Amino acid sequence: MARVLPSATSTRPHHLSPEGFDPTVVVGADGSPWGSAALGWAARYAWLRGEALTVYADAPRPGEPSAADQLATMQPLPVSIVESSDDPLRTLVPASEHAELVVLGCRGRQHVTIGLGRWVLPVVAAAHCDTLVVRGLDAAVHGMHSVITALVSGGHEDRPVLRRAAALAETFHAKLHVAHAWPTPSGRTAGPSGDAHGQVLDHAKDYLATVNRQLSANFEAVRAQPYELVATRTHTDLIVVGSGGPGRLGGVTRDALHHALCPVLVVR
Repeated sequence: MARVLPSATSTRPHHLSPEGFDPTVVVGADGSPWGSAALGWAARYAWLRGEALTVYADAPRPGEPSAADQLATMQPLPVSIVESSDDPLRTLVPASEHAELVVLGCRGRQHVTIGLGRWVLPVVAAAHCDTLVVRGLDAAVHGMHSVITALVSGGHEDRPVLRRAAALAETFHAKLHVAHAWPTPSGRTAGPSGDAHGQVLDHAKDYLATVNRQLSANFEAVRAQPYELVATRTHTDLIVVGSGGPGRLGGVTRDALHHALCPVLVVR
């Protein structure tokens, strides 16, 4: 069992059963800076949720700390460390069949320049459970804003996105912000009216009331393209978005994964 120090603001939920640690959080840790950030995020989340952690780790390079070394400085939780291959599709995707959440960094050792690593989109598209990609500014990665943002569109994915975002807000003792992009019509094409966009948020508000009446949430329609909305969320710790469909990723999901200034959770 690894030992991990909780952050100063973290408190373990009181509703967990003594057995606890039934679901599993899976994380890929390849020793890169973003792999280490993913490991830290996953360990904190697993500890707060009372879930076990499975780490798919590359062998450390000489002089680098191993995944076990890094976990020795974090919260106490059951951990399994599995030697990983260079192909996350062969490790993280099969593991996602029995996981509650898969966590990975936005790029690893094989992709040292800016942008997403080549494995990120394939893994997120193929995963059988929700996936979280750790990216963005340090303050967001370390949860310093205490804000979770859910992106809604008025489509069928809004409810699972809102359920997941509400659960995350409760886990992290964060405020929930629900945002909807309201693009400016281009050319001669008339877009939906302001009333239609307001209804998207009204439906979100009504549904959240059935999920958790005690949750503190605010709602905002932003006159912008979805990628502009994503890129301007500078004071949130996490963006929650739908996948866009089974086995694929929609345009808004890709925008979030490429442009967000914080970690992004894709809901299945």
